[in-house]
Amino acid sequence: MQVDYTDEMNYASTLIVAAYHETVTNSEEMHIHRKGIRDVVTSIDYGIENYLIADIQRNFPDDQIIAEETYNKTLTNKRTWVIDPIDGTVNFARGFPFFGVQMALLVNQKPVAASIYLPIFDEVYKACLGSGSFLNGKLIEVSEQRPVDESIVTLGDFASDPIVDNSLQIESIKSLVGSVLKIKMFGAACYDFVALTRGLSDIHILLDFRLWDIMPGLLIAREAGVMFRTLKGNHLSASSKNLVGSYNPQLIDFVVSQFKSVG
Repeated sequence: MQVDYTDEMNYASTLIVAAYHETVTNSEEMHIHRKGIRDVVTSIDYGIENYLIADIQRNFPDDQIIAEETYNKTLTNKRTWVIDPIDGTVNFARGFPFFGVQMALLVNQKPVAASIYLPIFDEVYKACLGSGSFLNGKLIEVSEQRPVDESIVTLGDFASDPIVDNSLQIESIKSLVGSVLKIKMFGAACYDFVALTRGLSDIHILLDFRLWDIMPGLLIAREAGVMFRTLKGNHLSASSKNLVGSYNPQLIDFVVSQFKSVG
């Protein structure tokens, strides 16, 4: 019998909204710090993350936590909350609207409850395993499947890790640009996944990610009917290094074939 994670879904969706607004309201000034070669972190990131961790520890003391800034632990099969306090921090710090707070509960290394909050758009997305996906309480339903030449592709941001080779992403853009309608890069996985979920985009490609980048959006998209595979066409797992997602399996096949052609 499948376990019902509705309570955890509703808990996450309420918590991330409160964490964002209380942290921003109580912060006199935002401080921005460099985090690696091409990345930043802000005092708001830390404030939200601390708020979320403290609340989870009060309400679910036996659960594990993995959070981007302070709790980078190894994923196990135990109940684990995965937190991204601000996904799209560079956007947030520079005033672009594409950022959000997101978290997911994983059991046996798979997401079972998740929520994403996009403050600028006043949108709360949530899902739990087997129950569909919701935007501000309304079930998300998308049925249109566009062909390749009418498709909008979103790409994850270029890797900020200096040892990661971005040449494959550059070559993939070259291989796709003449076949699809548009290629866009928003710089925030949370927005990429919800755009795909709502049918605003048709294909999402991500070549480099961490658990907190993808797990909330992955469940929300899947529960709405989006399918995912790796760029080699394999089943997606917690250890996968890349992904492609779409409502249309033919678009996934197209992307997989394009990536094979560029190596």
